Formats: sequence, C-alpha cells, structure tokens
Amino acid sequence: MSLVRKWGSLIVLGSLIFVGTSVSAQSVDTVALLQKLAELKQQLQLLQQAKAPVANVGGGSSSHCIQLSRTLALGADGEDVSELQTFLQSTGDYTYPEITGHFGRITQAAVQAWQAKKGIVSSGSPAETGFGVAGQRTRASIQNENCSITQGNTGNGTQNFPTQSVPVQNNTPTTGAIVPTLQPGQIFVPTATQGGGCNLGGVVISNNSSRQFFSQPLVGMGQSCSPFAQERQCINGILTGSSAFQYASCSPQTQTVQAESCHVGNIILSNGQSQNFFAEPSATLGATCVTQVRTCSNGELSGGSAFKYTSCAAAGTPTSCKMDGVTLQSGDQKAFFESKEVPFGSVCISQNRICTNGVFSGEGKYQNATCKIPSSPGNCVLDGVTVKHGQSALFFSEGQVLFGQDCTNFSAIRKCNNGELDGDASFKFKYASCYTQSARSCQFISAHASTAVPHGNDARFYTTGKVAYNQSCEDAGRSRLFHCNDGQMNVDSAYTYDTCAVTPEKSCTVDGVTVAGSGSRKFYSRTIAPAGHKCAEYALSRNCVDGVMKGSATYGKAVCALSGHAYCKVGSTYVADGKSMTAYSKGTVPFGAACDQFDQVRTCKNGVLSGSFTSTSCNVEAGAECSINGIKVAHNSAVTLYSDDSPASGETCAQNSQQRFCFNGALSGSDAFNLKTCTNPVALSGSSNLANALSALEAVLRTMTSGQSQ
Repeated sequence: MSLVRKWGSLIVLGSLIFVGTSVSAQSVDTVALLQKLAELKQQLQLLQQAKAPVANVGGGSSSHCIQLSRTLALGADGEDVSELQTFLQSTGDYTYPEITGHFGRITQAAVQAWQAKKGIVSSGSPAETGFGVAGQRTRASIQNENCSITQGNTGNGTQNFPTQSVPVQNNTPTTGAIVPTLQPGQIFVPTATQGGGCNLGGVVISNNSSRQFFSQPLVGMGQSCSPFAQERQCINGILTGSSAFQYASCSPQTQTVQAESCHVGNIILSNGQSQNFFAEPSATLGATCVTQVRTCSNGELSGGSAFKYTSCAAAGTPTSCKMDGVTLQSGDQKAFFESKEVPFGSVCISQNRICTNGVFSGEGKYQNATCKIPSSPGNCVLDGVTVKHGQSALFFSEGQVLFGQDCTNFSAIRKCNNGELDGDASFKFKYASCYTQSARSCQFISAHASTAVPHGNDARFYTTGKVAYNQSCEDAGRSRLFHCNDGQMNVDSAYTYDTCAVTPEKSCTVDGVTVAGSGSRKFYSRTIAPAGHKCAEYALSRNCVDGVMKGSATYGKAVCALSGHAYCKVGSTYVADGKSMTAYSKGTVPFGAACDQFDQVRTCKNGVLSGSFTSTSCNVEAGAECSINGIKVAHNSAVTLYSDDSPASGETCAQNSQQRFCFNGALSGSDAFNLKTCTNPVALSGSSNLANALSALEAVLRTMTSGQSQ
C-alpha cells in the first residue's frame, strides 16, 4: 500500500477522536492540538498500564530483612502479608503464582507448612493452637531465618556466616576461639578431629572434654537460655547428647515483642481482652443458651474450645411440620398413607403422625396426605398397549426372532385382572409385537479376499489367485462353489481367494526380433547364403514356449540374404538391400524443435548403409516447469500469486494478486508477485486503533508546525 494512502487512513481514523469538531486545516491551532494530543497519549498509556498483568514475584530469598510487627491470619491484607508471601515463596511453601497481599487459604496452608517444618506447631485449628496463624513464635522464626540469610548472602550463591567469640569450657584447647555461628535453618554435623576431638560447626572440643550447646539461638525477652541448654561431651571423635542442641550460643530477644492475639473464627481478641461465647448458635425448644467468658492471654484463649459462637438465638415459637403439601402446627396430628393410590378392592393403609417442633413422629414410609381407591377395576398397560379389565391379549417373549423362526412359538395369551396381567410370573412375555428378521448376507473375509454374498446365492472361491499360462483356474481342486444361507457360508479354509487369473505366456527375443508365447518363426544360421545356395538351406522354424525359444541356438539370425544382397543393420533394425530407412542424429530433441530437423534417409546397398545417423526413433522433450520462491508451476499452467501476504488495513488480497502463466520454464508477469498465500487484514481493536491514530496525528501536526515556522 502506498505511503499516502497509509497516512490518509490513519488521519481519518485519528480524526474520530475529536468527534463533533470540524475545523479546516488553515484554521487549526496546531499548538493546542499538540497539547491535546499529549494529554490523549498520556491517557492511553495509563489505560495500557491498567490492563497490564501483575508481575509475578519469583522465588529466592528476600533482598532485605523482613519485619513482621503484627499477627497475620486469615483475612488480613497489607504490605506485610506480601512480604510474608514472598518469603514463603522462596522456601517453596507458597505455591500461588502471584504475590497478592491478601492472607487467604493458600497463604494459610503455606504458613502451616512452615510451622510444621520448623517444629512450631503441626496440628489443631488457627483459633485453638495457632496452626496457620503467623503469631509471635512463627514471626520470630521467619525473621531469624530471613534476616540471617540476607545478612550472610554473598551474592554468588553461597552464605558467609559471621563468627563470634565463644568461651570454651572444660579443657578446650583455645579459650575464646573464634567459631562460626550456626544460622537458623542450617544444620551442622559433628566431625572428628585429630587426637579424637570433635568439631560441630567450627566449634572444636578436645577428646574427653565437654561444653554447652543450645537448642534455640534466640529466646523470648527476659527468658533464660538455661532450659534450652545441654552439656555435650566429646569421646574419641563422637559427640554425646541430642543433635537438637547444636547452637554454640543463645541470647534473649532485646526488642519488645507485641503480645499475641487470639482468633476464634472471624473474631480476633487482643491480649487481655475477654468476651462471652456460646456452645450452640441457637437453643432448642425449652432450653436456654449456655455461655462462657473466655479471655485472651498472649495468644492462648481460656475456657473450653466448644464455646466458639459469639451469639445464640433463644428458642421461640415451635416450628411447624410440612409433608406432601400439608402444614401441621407443633402438637397437631394427622393420618398419612403408605400409598397415594391402591388397586380396586384394596384398603388404604395409614398411620397417625404427630408434629413436635418441626419433627413428625412415626415411620417415614407414611408420607402421603391422601390415598385413592378406584371406583372400578383398573385396566392393564404393557409395552404401550392397554388391555381392559377381564380381556386378554397376545404378548411375546421376544420383540424379534431370527430368519426361519416363527413368532407364535414365542407368544402367550395374557388376561387383565384389575390392572394386573396374569400368565407370566417371570415377566418374560412383555412385548406387544414381534417380527421375523430378514435373511442375512454372508461376509467372506480371508488374508486375500473380502467378499459379500447375498442370501441364497452361490460364490466361487479358489485355492490360489494365479495359475500358469497352460493351466485353468477352474480345474478340480483349485475352485469350488459355496452357498450362502442366512449369513452362513462354510467356506473350506483352503479356499482363500475370490478371484483367480491365468498368467500370460512369456515372449521370446532373438536377434532383436520378438516372438509371442506359443508362436514360431524362421531363424537362420547365417545372414548371407553362398553363391549358388538359397537361404532356405540355412533356415529352421523355432517355437517360443513361455519365454524359451526352442530349437538350436545356431539358428540365431533373424534375416538371410543371397550373396551380393546383404542386409544392413542399425541398432536392432535390419534394412534389406536396396531399401531405405529414416534415421536421426538425436533420440530426443529440445522442446520447440521438430524431429525432421535432425533426420536422415539412409539406403542399404549389399550390407553397406549410407549416411551416419544412428537413432531409429526421435522424441520431442516436454516443456520445462517454472519455479519462483520455492513455488513450482507446471508447463502450460497458470497460478495466482501475491505481492503481500498480509496487506495493510484498507486493502485486500485481491488488490495485491496477479495471475502468472508458465511456458517452458518462463513465468509471465512481475516477479514482485512471488507469494503463494495471502490473509486479508483484520480490523484493529480499540487500543491499537487509538495508538495508530495518535501516532499519525502527531506526525501530521508536527509537519504543519514545521511548515508554519518556515
């Protein structure tokens, strides 16, 4: 599409932005338009940013030390929830693809996985045990691990753990040795040193010496480390005690930690807060609501866990009962029936049922408010046929029977008695009609044949599909007729072919002459009879039998001439003395040429052939095919090609097409049309149209501004 037309379509499209404004080019205030254009482009950018997908935060440790200052539980929102999700994503516990900033079920499950992995809590509910709530202990564990990893991260995939001076007790070789501090989440395995000593995470203990290790590196503010300490002794390279005690040092928290709140369902109680809770959301009729005051103490809620409801509805008016469209007030009663309708002459069976506060007494099978007894005997209906009371009808045990069978052999007469048909205790005769199937055709399938034979017809099958030229397919033992009777045709397994053909007898070729099978011809022992002799003296009639020429091979010459009249030979063609033939210098000539341009008449004279051309036949080559851009076009054929496989908006594939004709390798038309396929353009959507229009308008306005300044 031309540049002018592209600009024109974009300008028209852009002009739609200023609906209701019609201004000539000479009166347009270009500076104001450019300002308006900038505002529109800013609005477009905001629109596109609003539609942009939220970036997914990848895994890995935080690049800063996470600070969680409040308890986070189901329903919480905020930046700290996003930080929690980012951390749990780096540990593999938070699997949702986006950081949402909302504490939902997936975040709760991630917190539970972290708590169980770190031994904080692994069962119970968020309200009772804090399982799934990021409380004080959970936040401290996360902050210890996150801040340790952040501070020790070297940026090259390894962690530099800081060292501290640890006083070594009981004959440790070097008092105050510098040893690495075990980071939260890191596990040191004791190893033996020379002399039978032990090494646990850089802390060296000589043989038969001991020192204290701790199960926690950090305890609560004002709490003692003593309950978390254990004396471990090194004996010949083996460190006694529990592997849980692997921290070289322990210290209490120095910052003030906010007391833990309590969660009961969607209710959050702060530390020290009390509230009434109920054992049931509503009291039964005649009963009262049971209540209990529960107090939150640093994340632990007093009282029984059964008291979890914040309200209880007192019993009011007794609930009524409804059944089969009938409503009974509490205390009322009514007879209900086992069936809605019983046969003529029967009795409706009922039970009196009492309503007590929404619950019926009695058996559930009595649930019909009414029961009907017909005033007259009922008719019978079976397989769409109605039989009146007292009358009989013929029914069948089969809806259809095989060819050759009689439906009457599968029938019985049944009588209707008050809605029930007699004579068939096993419910066998249940069809109102019966028909006999048509005879089936036979299907013969073998490794060599697949043939359908109509019922009552004969078909011939063979033991072989081909016989020699001197044999017959119909000979005894090779073929046999088989009869089809209602889908049954017992063909002998030896007869696997449905056709048989006689192989043609092979021909024979001697001295360039072909003799048909069973044919005969004279051949000669020499091509020239001596003076005074005749060719008949050197001839023998030879017979061709299935590709083999009988008779002596001495007689292998196709022609014989008298002395002085020898034959001439070109290739396999003989030319008699005094006769002429047309020969060619080429067996094949180029397309557009004629064979008579390359022929020559050659005359035989006593075995000597004039001329020099040696080809006995001539053919003209076919026209060459055409090729362009990988597309093949046969000679003397046409094809539609395109100059653009995706035209610009406003154009069509037809406008960019050309039919090109191939003649002996040359393709008509322009080589600019070299594409085999083309797709018509699709109208641009809203944002794309607006972006294109703004770009076009900007270019036009800047051109106008430039022209005015000159």
